[in-house]
Amino acid sequence: MIRFPISRAPQLGKAIITVRAGTEDFAIHETLIRSSSEFFNGALRHEWKEATQRVVDLPGVSPSLFEAYSRWLYTGKVFSIQSSPEKEGETEEDVKRVAEWVSLLMSYALGERLLDAHYKDAIVDACIEVVVLEESVCWTPGIVCSVYSNTPPQSPLRDLLVDVAIWTASDDEMAQLSNCGYPVEFVVGLMAALSSLRQKGLKGKPPYKRDPCLYHEHKKTGMACHREKS
Repeated sequence: MIRFPISRAPQLGKAIITVRAGTEDFAIHETLIRSSSEFFNGALRHEWKEATQRVVDLPGVSPSLFEAYSRWLYTGKVFSIQSSPEKEGETEEDVKRVAEWVSLLMSYALGERLLDAHYKDAIVDACIEVVVLEESVCWTPGIVCSVYSNTPPQSPLRDLLVDVAIWTASDDEMAQLSNCGYPVEFVVGLMAALSSLRQKGLKGKPPYKRDPCLYHEHKKTGMACHREKS
């Protein structure tokens, strides 16, 4: 379908701001980004210098990460499928899958920093799509630690990682959970979920296949799902 009601069109406004990510500047419609991100909405209030200078600096954020966010802002789509150079001992497809998975988790962390619940929910849906298509994803101690260090304790992404591990991990991978590199919270959450499932057995579909909204911020806030905006 190519035609949509005018009421569903994104509200762009006319004012433009500059967002500085790393060494690159991005021109973004102020109304659009403020309506989505609580961080930008706060930073561009009249009493802050960003509101007068029309420049918001994001130290530590890579240009590619913010560019992915800006693409989603304007299109409602997550552009994450990528191509990476082949590494020794790995196929090109293996490298691309890991690169996409890592970039999605980093994008979620950006959404956390920008206080953009709809973006985080869209990234969760992209993560679930990867898991469903691949049936397995990379959740090494380094990746899991990165997620836990960039999300709050009640983060839906943490819940998703636990459920993905339960439903996709091999026996060898589960045996490695004693590795001290994994966050304690992840191991505790995994053990609690496994204990509960022992009573029921792993039957039917994984929860992320049944209802992706289980891992969405809007379930806690009462907002509409981001899909209703698309």
